[in-house]
This record gives sequence, C-alpha cells and structure tokens, in this order.
Amino acid sequence: MRPCLSQSTLLKVPTETFFEAAARAGFADVELRFSCLEETLAFRRAGDIRELASRLGLTLATLNSLEEFSLFPDENLALMDQRVKGLLEVCALLRIPVLVTVPSRLAVPLPPGEIRARTVARLRRYADWAARFGVTLAFEPIGTPGFSVRTTAEAVAIVQEVDLNNVRLTLDTINAYQGGDSPEAWADVPPELLAVVHFHDSEPGPVDRLTLGSRVLPGDGVIDLAGYAATLRRLGYTGALSVELFNERVWAMPPAAAAHAAMVSLKPFVA
Repeated sequence: MRPCLSQSTLLKVPTETFFEAAARAGFADVELRFSCLEETLAFRRAGDIRELASRLGLTLATLNSLEEFSLFPDENLALMDQRVKGLLEVCALLRIPVLVTVPSRLAVPLPPGEIRARTVARLRRYADWAARFGVTLAFEPIGTPGFSVRTTAEAVAIVQEVDLNNVRLTLDTINAYQGGDSPEAWADVPPELLAVVHFHDSEPGPVDRLTLGSRVLPGDGVIDLAGYAATLRRLGYTGALSVELFNERVWAMPPAAAAHAAMVSLKPFVA
C-alpha cells in the first residue's frame, strides 16, 4: 500500500505549498481537493501545476469530490450536470485518473430500493461522461447519519449493479466506523472494485456526534486501523492510503510538520 496525502489535511495552504510539503515528507501520491484547485487554476496554468508535481516526484492520484449527486432533483439536473463536467475538466487538465463521488444526504426518508435505483442511474449517467475523459468514478459510502448510502455492503451492491469498468469504490475508515462496519465488513469487497482508501483515525465519543473535525492522525484515536489494514492486505490491495483530515489543530501546524506527522503516522500501517 502507498502512503497518500490528501490536500484536505493541509487545506489552509496554497496548492504549491501542499505539493512541496508532501514531497518533503516522502509522499509520492497526493489527493487533490476541488475547492483548493478552483482558486489555484484561476491564477496558474494547469501545465504549470502538472510540471511542479512531476518535478517533485508526485502522482496526482485522485480528485475529491463530486458530492450530493445521487439524489439531486431531476428538475434541477442541469445544474449538477454542469458541476460534473467542471470536475471532469479539472481531471483532464491535471491528468487525474480518479474522481471520488459522494452520495446525497437524505432530505426526507426514502425506501432503500429507491435510493439504490436512483444512485445506480446517476452513476451510470456520469460514468459515461467520465469515460470520455479517461476518468474512473470512485463511489464512497458516508457513515455519517443522514446520508443515503452509509455502509460498505450498500456501496458494493450499487457498484456491482452499475457494472461498468470505470465505476469503483472509495473506502474510508472513519465512515466505516460511523456506519457500523468493522474491519471484517471490508473482507467481502471484491479487490478489483477498490480504487482508493481514506485512512485516518477518530477522536472518542458517540459516533453519531462525530464531525469532520473529529478526524485525527492514524494511531491517535479509537478506530481499529490495524484491523482495517490487515483486511486490505488480505485483499491484496496495493493502492493509496490517503490521510484526509479536516482538523484545525493540524491545519495550524507548519505545512512541512503536518505532512511529516501524517507520513510517520501511516508507516506502521503500510509496512
């Protein structure tokens, strides 16, 4: 497995500073975030960004993320279509092969069958567009209460029903933890469906009250990360383990120090 650093972990610094900190810490893979890139691309040529990453030995592994797409109202779908096209254009400009996709939150309760059918239809719609850009959609279940697809099993069933080569999975340790999935819940994931893994820990507390800010560096919290890592090794997963934090304390650190801490925290799990 390959250590990967998400731009979310250093969210408060420019993209160029993020690249330099990640490379200095020894990361070869990075995950980019659209909210950061949108500002960068307003002032910097995409070619310049690609060249900087290449010079630093970085692979632009994934773009995070397409959100709220699965239950977006049909009447308003032209707005979501524009968002998807924009994200795919960014992937094409920066030659990012994977776009993480996140299910919608539930505005009102819906039957599981309807959620699944609508999510499958939307993934097929946008997978067709993504294929024209050479991009894979990596669907991520979100364990936070209120989201429409919360468990690994639900996400696997959806991706298998979509049945397209460029629709795969993102798994995330804190989403698994919040959604009630133990490491064993990952054991039945078909390895060929797994595109990327978000790998971080959580502060203690009731799972239904955890927030994005509850994420901490691997090994600093209460999640059985050794168990998830062991399951991934049994699956033969050799892809990216991406530390994706939204932690104010980490954001307040010097970028090089934060990236170094992320690398040190990952090493026990990728060995």
